[in-house]
Amino acid sequence: MNIVDKLGIETPPWPKTSSSDMKNIKKIQKTAKIFYKSLESYELPKPSLMDYMRFRIVKEMSRRLDGYLQADYQFYDKLENYYYDTKISIFKKLMGKIMLKIGFYTIRDNFVEK
Repeated sequence: MNIVDKLGIETPPWPKTSSSDMKNIKKIQKTAKIFYKSLESYELPKPSLMDYMRFRIVKEMSRRLDGYLQADYQFYDKLENYYYDTKISIFKKLMGKIMLKIGFYTIRDNFVEK
């Protein structure tokens, strides 16, 4: 799932002016058009750095703790770069490696690897 836009409209408990109602209607129409276009698109979103990091952390945890997370290991072992085929930038890959090394170094005493 990908968040494609946001919609913030004013709904005060007192009567609104017609110009305020028109602003809300325009916002709704604009957001609905963006949402509809996203439904028509077959393009999968590029993962953010945080999305990619979550993927890498869970994949690495399942690999290191195979005996405890067997189903996760079997699922993530088949995946290469992400949950679906997409291009991951060199920056994200590099940050992923660095952050994993730092993260696993800080929790090294919390679990026994296989």
